[in-house]
Amino acid sequence: MEEPLSVHQLDQPFNTLGVRLSAGNANSNKNDDVPLTRPLYSMPGILHFLQTEWAKFEMDRAQWEIDKAELQVRRKNSAQLC
Repeated sequence: MEEPLSVHQLDQPFNTLGVRLSAGNANSNKNDDVPLTRPLYSMPGILHFLQTEWAKFEMDRAQWEIDKAELQVRRKNSAQLC
């Protein structure tokens, strides 16, 4: 499992591929320095987020449909009483 980014890591700049550059290593060619860290987002992470958000959306939509039907029944019943 990926570790969350620390506040220090969030302040580091990006290169053009969206990969965070280590502080002070962006222009360094030393082999012992690691200039690139893991990408901010991954395809599996993006897909997981989209799937969970879609599931939430569908659940909310289904609940809205239930609430709508209940209100229509109440309105119909209250109209019949008058």
